[in-house]
Parts: sequence; structure tokens; C-alpha cells
Amino acid sequence: MANSSRQELPPGDLFRPLRSSIPEYVLWAIGICLVGCGSDGATVSGRIAFDGEPIPEGTITFISAEDSTHESQIQAKIINGEFVVESLKPGNYNVAVRATRKTGQVPPEPGSTETVDRFEQYIPVNYNSRTELTAEIAGDIDNLNYELQSPPIRRGRRR
Repeated sequence: MANSSRQELPPGDLFRPLRSSIPEYVLWAIGICLVGCGSDGATVSGRIAFDGEPIPEGTITFISAEDSTHESQIQAKIINGEFVVESLKPGNYNVAVRATRKTGQVPPEPGSTETVDRFEQYIPVNYNSRTELTAEIAGDIDNLNYELQSPPIRRGRRR
């Protein structure tokens, strides 16, 4: 008497069950990677203007208010007044903005006939080395906009 519980597969179909389960394994691997390989913080984007004009080129640095070591700083480029920072952990930050502009040309060495471009940092110190700017990062996506201003012009007394 033949064993009726055993199913015979025709030749060539022996590996069909394995082949059909491969996409399932691939989907599981992708799902695990998406869950396990996700970013560890928020994506922060925004605009930065100085005296009403977008900053053409510069940097923005987020410095942790709790831990101001170099390792706790994240920097991004500012291009045409816009920036994007990925994986910024939630928390409070001090924000520093720096940008330079060409002011002319100078010789690289005294007496040299060649010239090199000369640049100046034009963003006031209260927005970078002694920044007053702050940010509180809370969610997965944050949008920050900064309108920076030149300091008021002080007028001297005339006697």
C-alpha cells in the first residue's frame, strides 16, 4: 500500500517552494533594516536671512546646551539662505551662524605682486562666537527660521 500522506513533486518543481519564499525573506530584511537603521534624531530645516536678505553661503552650527563639547555640535551648510540638518537629537541648542564675504584683494606676502581674495566675517558675534540664538528640537521634523539684524548704528555726541 502506498503512503498517501507523502506528496510527490514533479521533477523541476523541487525548489519552487524555496524560490517563492525568497521575496518574503527580502521583504523581512528590508523591514528590519528600516526599523533598525532609522535616523537617531530630527530633520531640521529652515531659512536664514541677514538684514532682510537670504545669506548666500555660510554655516549653521547647533551646539548642545547641556554638553558643549565638540562632539555635541552638528554643522550644516547654508546655501541661498536655506539649510538642512539630519539626525539632530531632541534637546536645547545654542545656534551659531557664520558667513563671509569678499572685501577686496591683498598681497599674500609683503612685497608680492600677486593678490589673493580677502574675506571678512560679516555676521555679528552675537550670532556666532557669543551667540544669543537658541533652538528647542522636539519632534522628528522641525522648521526653524532666523532673521538676523545688523547692530544699530551708534551715534557719538557732538560738542
